[in-house]
Formats: sequence, C-alpha cells, structure tokens
Amino acid sequence: MKICVLDDYESVAESIVDWSRIEGNHTLTFSTSPLLDEKQLIEFLKPFEIIVIMRERTTFSKEILSQLPALHFISTSGTRNAGIDFHTCAELGIKVSGTRSGGLPVVELAWTQIFALLRNINSARDSMNAGLWQPRLGNEIAGKTIGLVGLGKTGNKMAIIAKAFGAKVVAWSPNLTQEKCEGAGVRYVSKEELFQMSDVISTHLVLSERTRNIVDRKALELMKPSALFINTSRGELCDYVALAELCGEGKIAGAGLDVFPNEPLASESKLRNCANILLTPHIGYVTEENFELWYTDAIENINSFRAGSPIRLLDA
Repeated sequence: MKICVLDDYESVAESIVDWSRIEGNHTLTFSTSPLLDEKQLIEFLKPFEIIVIMRERTTFSKEILSQLPALHFISTSGTRNAGIDFHTCAELGIKVSGTRSGGLPVVELAWTQIFALLRNINSARDSMNAGLWQPRLGNEIAGKTIGLVGLGKTGNKMAIIAKAFGAKVVAWSPNLTQEKCEGAGVRYVSKEELFQMSDVISTHLVLSERTRNIVDRKALELMKPSALFINTSRGELCDYVALAELCGEGKIAGAGLDVFPNEPLASESKLRNCANILLTPHIGYVTEENFELWYTDAIENINSFRAGSPIRLLDA
C-alpha cells in the first residue's frame, strides 16, 4: 500500500507522530512543497492508494480525482474540506475521512493581528531594529466596537474575549438572529450598520456560494477611516482588490489577513505592498497541538479503512 502525506509545508509531519503505528505493509512518502501545477500534481499522486491531506491546501477536483485510478482513500484534517469534490469521490468509490477538531487557535491569531495593528507592533519593531525609539501612538481595545461577521463557534469565542477586554460587540451574518445574539450577549445589527459603526471587523464564516465575496467593495467603503479589517476565515469571503485599494488610499486604517483566494499568495500581489496590511501565511490552525491531533487521527483513519471499517467518514 502506497501512502502519501501531502501538504506538509512545515516539514513536521514525519516527526510529530509515530507513523510506525500504521498497520500492514506500506510505503510512506512525505511531500513538503506546494504542487501548484495540476499536471505535476496528478503525475506525482498517481501511484498512491491513500493520501493524507491538510484541509484545503490542495484542491481535489473532478478533473484531478478522475486521473488518480489507484486512489481509494483520503484522510483530511478537520471535519470539512471545501477543496474536495465529494460527489466525484462517491462516484469513484473513494472514501474520505476527517479528524477531530482541536482548539480554536484561529481565534488566538485573530486577536494577535488585532493587537499588532492597534499597537503598531510592526512599525515599533522596525523602529527598534533601526536603532530608533517609539514611532507613533497606539490604540486600546477597551471601549472600541468589535464587529463580528459570523457568530458561530469562533465568532462566539471572539465575542467572549472582546467583552473581557472591555469592548462592545455587534454581529451580523446572513443567518444570524436577534435571539442568537442575545444568547451570546452581543448586539444584533444589519450588515450596513456593522461596517459603519465598528472599529474592528473580523470575519468568522464558512465559505459557501452564499458567503463568497460577502465583504464586497460596498461594505468596505462603509468602514471608518480609523477601522481595521481582519480575515482569518477564508480569502474568498472578501474583495481583496478593493481592500488593497482602500488601505493604500488610507480610507481604511489597516487589515490583518491570514487567508487568500489563491494560496500561496503570489509574490506580485498588491496586498504585499501595503504597509498597513499585516499578512500571515494561513497559520491560524498551524499549531503543534492541532497537527499532533490531526496526524494521530489520520493514522487511525488509515488503519480503520484498511481493516474495512472506515471511521469519521465525510461527504458533501
């Protein structure tokens, strides 16, 4: 049995868990570089019967899946993966298993970005490295209004932390209700109100056709010149062309982005040229604790599949 551990960008998969726990005869290959060319990806993956992937780092479309005749099983991190064509998997008899969800490190990263931008950490670091001292004033979170686009699992955690810091919280999403907001102790507002009144806006939505580009130019243009925009959910939720223009023109104070429509982010992206945009390379979930959990579950998934009783099965 040929097994490939794909998407190991950090080169940690081989050492973070004990892969010898995989039962039966097998060979194990670790791939540490993004395979962006579709033909190259297909040729590389053709020999493998089992592939372990990191959620949505590599897309498995109908075109790709149909050209992998040896593939019988995919183990993906997490409980969903929008990058897999599950209908094609079902047609081809390819089983897909997920893993348990870990903590909420994406919330930690969102707050890291918020505080880094409010307190001008990047410019302060650059000033110190240049032998200088304090470059400019920062801002406090207490008393500010945090606008949450989405109030699910991560949005709720964001609200709890915001209130602990003395911030006010408002929320909106296409399916959000007044009752749910009251239960979370936050104020329900319209989309327009949220973008007009918030000092910090943070997105916490699952990507779907309904939410794609939900933060459009019209919404971004409603923001205060002093406001910040944070996206640690999915790049496709926001019009990044408009965001880069508005940040570059000073019409939005800044942004913190961890996710992008196409990853890795192109070197020529205009987002890279905005001094007031803090970019991180999709590290919201990249923690030792998460990876250990996911790869441990991947081993269990493989053993269960090979024993004829797959666990944690996912579908469309």
